Amino acid sequence: MASAIKRSGTWYAKWKDAFGRQQRKATTAKTRKECETLAHELEVESERDRFGLQTLPAKSTITLGELCDWWLKERCPKKSAHKERSRVEKHLIKHPIGARRVSEVTPAIFDSRLREMEDAGASPASLNKLRAISHSVFEQAIAAGKWRGANPISRVPTRSVPRRIYETMSLQQVPLVIEAAGPTWRDLMATAIYLALRKGELFALRKQDVDLEERLLYVRRSHGDDTVKGKKALVLPIPLPLVQYLRDPITRSPSEYVFPGGKGERRPEHTKMEQVFRRILSRAGIVVGYRHICRRCAAGRDPQVLRAPDAEIRRCPKCNMRMWPSAIPRPMRFHDVRHTTITLLLRLKVPMHLVQRIARHSNIRLTVDTYGHLEVDDLREAMELLGEATRNSFAPGPIRVQALPEAKKTGPGSEEVPHETRALVIGAEHRVRTGDLRLGKALRRICRPMQREATLRNRSRRPARPYPRMCQQMHRNAAGLLTQD
Repeated sequence: MASAIKRSGTWYAKWKDAFGRQQRKATTAKTRKECETLAHELEVESERDRFGLQTLPAKSTITLGELCDWWLKERCPKKSAHKERSRVEKHLIKHPIGARRVSEVTPAIFDSRLREMEDAGASPASLNKLRAISHSVFEQAIAAGKWRGANPISRVPTRSVPRRIYETMSLQQVPLVIEAAGPTWRDLMATAIYLALRKGELFALRKQDVDLEERLLYVRRSHGDDTVKGKKALVLPIPLPLVQYLRDPITRSPSEYVFPGGKGERRPEHTKMEQVFRRILSRAGIVVGYRHICRRCAAGRDPQVLRAPDAEIRRCPKCNMRMWPSAIPRPMRFHDVRHTTITLLLRLKVPMHLVQRIARHSNIRLTVDTYGHLEVDDLREAMELLGEATRNSFAPGPIRVQALPEAKKTGPGSEEVPHETRALVIGAEHRVRTGDLRLGKALRRICRPMQREATLRNRSRRPARPYPRMCQQMHRNAAGLLTQD
């Protein structure tokens, strides 16, 4: 039982430790109540250790911003430290949530921060990335002894990321893109398209990694690292059309790199390949439209802009000056070249397991679901197969008249119904149209009152009225109309 004693003006806390032994420790408490509270907390913590329960979180004074800053300096991977610092500083460290103590950061508080970002327009993928980083921060802090307690981010739900439609190139557009790349980027674009290499793998490709005699290319570096994404190096065969696109840059390069910069150095990681690729798409004619701008009005800070599907010269509606057309390229990233290669291989009926090896994916589902994009034409071919298979089974034939088996009726007033009045019109083309249905409804409305009267007369055993013959004649006429061509 935890208790407090006072000796020479100092309050001592007494409690049992994890081994059941009595412990006593001097405190700075001023009153008996404060000392007893402290002793009780020490005993609860020792009891949880004895039963193997999770340690209660400590009331630390460190803030979330300080913990994130420690993670960026000590635990964050160096190759992504710059990118992650800008993300964490913007959304956590410089935000009011960064001034909170770590013990005050609950799942509800962190989830409300994500909701604020969502309302500001952040995508679900960005929210999940920030959540993953924050989860890693707490996990590393627990391992380093910076935080004692559970990871609060584990109970924050992830956001559902909608599946996007990636833009890819067709087989006819590939040579146009290679030709439009120009002498600076033509060889690099051809290598990216034929071998599905990433940006960092292209920049880090060295001459010793290319064997033109055996037509082999070793993918084992990315940017400044001696390994590639996923830690999976691979040897790829070089297609015959790609040999010339590799021989020329190797001959011209003054350094060990196959695609170096202007001075022979390795191209930096922040090279804006998206802008380069969009200029190439514009020159290749792979565009979604054109933007016509009046330069005179733009210089006067009153720009006149028109969007059109072609690049024909147009006049400004304000000053009648010729407008300058500029292409709007298809919204594609440089990484979509990799999507294009994998998609084209799948369309060419290359086995999926081979495409997975070429793409260096750990799971075949990633190859098919994320990188294999089927177009409408691919789906149309599959649906045409179904149409061909069902066309023979449901071939249209002549209209047939099938008689129902005779039904014998007994009782007063019952009569034999002629065989032809029970005929049904059936056919593969289903000749019963809207007009035929209306005719049948009209016959039923006429015959129903007569049938009710006949039923009453039959029950009273009176002679039957001649309505059956009348109905029979009407059914004959209807059957005749339905069987006409």
